[in-house]
Amino acid sequence: MTIVNYQYAMRDGELVNIDSLEKQDQAFEYVCLSCGNAMTPVMGGIRAWHFRHKVEAHCSGETYLHNLAKLVFYRTYKECLDTGKPYLIQYKSTVVCNNCEEDGPCNVGIVLSDYDLTRHFREIKTEERDNEVIPDILLRSGDNVLYIEIAVTHYCEPAKIALGRPIIELEIRSEDDVNLILSRALPRSDRRLTYHNFKIKGSAGPGRYLDKCRKRRIFFALDNSGKCSMAEGRQWEYEKLKADYYIKAVERPSTEVFVRCLIEALAAGHEIINCWLCRKHTISSDRRSSYCNATRKKLNNTSYAHTCQNYHMADSVSILDLLELKLSRMRGSTGEGGGQDEQGNEDHSFWSRESPWE
Repeated sequence: MTIVNYQYAMRDGELVNIDSLEKQDQAFEYVCLSCGNAMTPVMGGIRAWHFRHKVEAHCSGETYLHNLAKLVFYRTYKECLDTGKPYLIQYKSTVVCNNCEEDGPCNVGIVLSDYDLTRHFREIKTEERDNEVIPDILLRSGDNVLYIEIAVTHYCEPAKIALGRPIIELEIRSEDDVNLILSRALPRSDRRLTYHNFKIKGSAGPGRYLDKCRKRRIFFALDNSGKCSMAEGRQWEYEKLKADYYIKAVERPSTEVFVRCLIEALAAGHEIINCWLCRKHTISSDRRSSYCNATRKKLNNTSYAHTCQNYHMADSVSILDLLELKLSRMRGSTGEGGGQDEQGNEDHSFWSRESPWE
């Protein structure tokens, strides 16, 4: 449904808004944008100010809005070219994160970036033929063209879209919609805008988009105090920790994998404080779970060793063989990577979904 209040008219070739007039301006001659007949300003104290045809005429509101939007766009864009102001639209831009050294750069999402039409299209024409079609407004830069189409009740023809030329279609239902054109910015999200064959795209440039990181790693982390755990974190967190932690990425968390990481770290000369290395640690014979003989409790968290008064590291000469033996006992009949709790679930007492450094 189109809404026309005739807020605009032409005077001496210039577009005039009724709200810009003073009482004395009623003496000038005004012309309708649609039918070309004479109009007079109505500037009373009851109804909103507007233009009225001097003689009743069969005037098309659709043509009025179409001509109004086309004229407003042309004059606004021409002013931008003359004064150096931008006329902005938006395009989709790929966000590239180059924070990680091992696994990057990465395309981590899409953002909307501003595109100044006046920097690329320095020529504007209305109703000028471009080969086989006549767009409402033609923006040109050499061989590159962009069509601006005004849609009131009739939308862009499929045949015109099929030509493959980029088109921005503006839906105009009332005079207030021309404020979008006057704003000199056409946001991609505005429902009144439709983009056809619009292929402007690019990259927002590399940067550190940590909040958009989707790559996650599971890793064994050992800090300088000897505390260790298995944790899950984002790729950039994993790389950041490498400066202060002994870090080893793994495919999946399991008791087998955790203890294998312990063995490898010990063999490399790292000091570790962990319940698995304590003299009081054993594997429960009935439940095949990590168990403390000092407290006579199942160990739900193998980092207790840091605060445990009963902690005493086993003989360092045989510690690696001892860990292999414990793994063998924990496997039992459960298969590789086994070890179960009282409910028959695999023992993940080493595992934390929270970052070990927090």
